[in-house]
Amino acid sequence: MCPPSRGRRAPVAPIDPNACFNHATADKAGVCLDCGLSFCGRCLTTFQNAAYCAACKNYRTRIMQRRPDSSKLALASFLIALAAGPVMFLLVPTSIIGLTFIIERGLALRWKKVIPPDVEKALDLCRSKQDLGMLQGICQQQPSALSRLLLVALEHLSWPKEENADAIQTRARHEIAQMERGLVIVEIVVGIAPRLRDIPALCIGRSPR
Repeated sequence: MCPPSRGRRAPVAPIDPNACFNHATADKAGVCLDCGLSFCGRCLTTFQNAAYCAACKNYRTRIMQRRPDSSKLALASFLIALAAGPVMFLLVPTSIIGLTFIIERGLALRWKKVIPPDVEKALDLCRSKQDLGMLQGICQQQPSALSRLLLVALEHLSWPKEENADAIQTRARHEIAQMERGLVIVEIVVGIAPRLRDIPALCIGRSPR
């Protein structure tokens, strides 16, 4: 008979179902509930009122030790998802409100809206008292922050210089307040949005990251 060629694996002997899987000379005492292999009395162990081999028993023990952590993680994930539902209803409208004010202020504070080119050109061409009527007419036709400031100055032109300056400053503060309208709401939305994200974690007693 020719010897087996090099590189080939020797044939594996069939498993005897009536003998121990670990000890071929020992008789079968039982079958492992998990793997279904036969083992002798020394290899089988009773765990939770069932017979297991050592490997299967150790595997089940590790699974049971990890199960409480997995259960806690699953419970925490469920609570976060449950608490995040109502919070999302708050995040969506606050984001929409903040975006609306950002777009509206961006359009309202364009350079041409605050300082119209025609008003700026008329102001440059105003060299004498005869040109004041032309400047006043253009300011009335194109209302803007600059136009309203110029109209205040023209209306109080007969006042002393210091009083006229005070009137212009008062009107300027009013115009600044109008231009900053809505920015406070944007600041509030930007400030509370990250806090709303942390509410689910706080509800279940976990510190937010």
